[in-house]
Amino acid sequence: MCRILGRYSEAEAFERHLEGMLAETVPERIDRLVTTAELCRRDGRNSQAVMAAREALALLSGSSASRQEARAHHVIVEIGDESGAPAAELESHLTRLLQLYSTDQPELIPVVELWLGRLQLREELPGLAIGHLERSLAGYVEQGNRSWAAYLHEVISTVPGRPVADRIRDLATVARRCGEPLQVLVGNLLDPDYGGLLLTELETRRAELATAGITLPSVQTSDDASLPPQRCRICLWGEEVDHGEFDIPGWLARWTRPAAARTVVGAVVQVATAHRDQLAAAPTPQ
Repeated sequence: MCRILGRYSEAEAFERHLEGMLAETVPERIDRLVTTAELCRRDGRNSQAVMAAREALALLSGSSASRQEARAHHVIVEIGDESGAPAAELESHLTRLLQLYSTDQPELIPVVELWLGRLQLREELPGLAIGHLERSLAGYVEQGNRSWAAYLHEVISTVPGRPVADRIRDLATVARRCGEPLQVLVGNLLDPDYGGLLLTELETRRAELATAGITLPSVQTSDDASLPPQRCRICLWGEEVDHGEFDIPGWLARWTRPAAARTVVGAVVQVATAHRDQLAAAPTPQ
């Protein structure tokens, strides 16, 4: 008996839901679906968000509701970019977003150019990626958005095939925007074991120097594919310092990495000491 009543309640609830949907106008349903997609995206329910956005786009076919269409495309692309979706899934949405934002919300074009750039990098097409990334950067600079501009400089500096001079220039821009005057570039710093060792050693030496009243400014660490794996380059505000490029003894062997990290940080401290006048205005690391 309880089972029968339960099924009856479910059927009744479904009937009320169906009546509500039939009572909705198409614009109301589109608005509800787009809002649902955005709320699901915000809550991390990405599959439900994409389903709602796609359903809204199906209803929007031939419609003039450009804002709702842009919002639906935006949800799909944002989730696809985050998950590393292939070009076949995202290109049509990105192309349409560019069209919609060009006429209605031009301030959002930089994020679409960024998504296009990252998509081309995933597809291993750096020549196409760089154009999108530079247009995104120009847009954020024009808007005065310093944090996103700094991020774009950093992404652009890692695009394969870029000349070393351009890479150093980008690092200099990032350094000045982020207040990090010293840069350490190493051939294989993308390996977390190497990067983690350097950062740990930097913090250790910074604490030691602080007890003596000496401040070690913030330091960027980055990989540089133009360098051999055991090679290091130290730059100050994006300019390579004298004797700033050298080999790191023991960098490639796991058991000698800690000593190698100390060698690199020791060189950074020497550069900071020798150029303390150029570092006087640098912010104190928090």
